[in-house]
Amino acid sequence: MPSRRTLLATGGAALATALAGCSLAPSEPSTDSYPASPPNMFFSFDWNSERSTLTVRFDRGNRLTTSNTERVAVVSENDDETETVWIGPEETNPVAAFPLTPKSTVVHELSTPAETVIHWTPAGESSLLPINVWYPADETGGATE
Repeated sequence: MPSRRTLLATGGAALATALAGCSLAPSEPSTDSYPASPPNMFFSFDWNSERSTLTVRFDRGNRLTTSNTERVAVVSENDDETETVWIGPEETNPVAAFPLTPKSTVVHELSTPAETVIHWTPAGESSLLPINVWYPADETGGATE
């Protein structure tokens, strides 16, 4: 029976040969969980039926500044199309100032739960791009993302 030293010596050489093509260099981070186009923003929603408010939280993503964003608005598809401008030019009466960073929240008032869309407008543009939607789960206002 071979000694431990012999097994380690021959096993170590075999292992080194097997791993010769492997590299321990770090690879680029995966972006599979991020949208393909900017901005990379992820939100969570909390419906408060007692106050008829939807709190939107910017959980993670890119920092929004005047160089990459014209405005972000929360728009509900109810009878009067309720809109809360989160950030944007002064004339839009935003509820917050630039920059918008993860962990920020905005309270959006609604008389009843309704499909609500987060719209982003790129800097220098006027088109609204939908980037997230909240759907009321039922008439009591439970939410899904």
